[in-house]
Amino acid sequence: MIADEHRPRAHRDYGKWPPERVVAWAETVGPNVGELARAVMSHRTHPETGYRTCLGVIRLADKYGRERVDAACARALRIGSPTAKSVSAILKHGLERAPLVEPPPRGALPHENLRVAEYFDKEERSDLGRDNSEVDRDEAQRDGGDAEREGGGAADGATLH
Repeated sequence: MIADEHRPRAHRDYGKWPPERVVAWAETVGPNVGELARAVMSHRTHPETGYRTCLGVIRLADKYGRERVDAACARALRIGSPTAKSVSAILKHGLERAPLVEPPPRGALPHENLRVAEYFDKEERSDLGRDNSEVDRDEAQRDGGDAEREGGGAADGATLH
């Protein structure tokens, strides 16, 4: 245990408070504020180092109101950033009112025409064992014959410009 004389004055003053006291105080603002206070203190080796953060969030209710601060804390917890800085930024920009956009399920494609790596791997595997003239002819057919109309494929030695 660290001797009191080696701690900053603010930590000495708050060190006499149990963490539950700060959480209970935060819960008077809103349940999400209390949850954020719990998260702040649970990630600290010495809970009293999180007291100032919690008290700063509680004080935001004086400026923004309890409902907004509670909503901002809910958002900060949801995005995995339970910090006073995050809560303050959320409030400053009014993001506590904006709906959270859920990320698409892993593996889901955001657009139906989007090709994933497996598509290209399959195409490369199908080209193995074929000479370049066959591959070029197949690509020209897929592209509507543009390569042949523009001066021939790579097989006849023509260079496209």
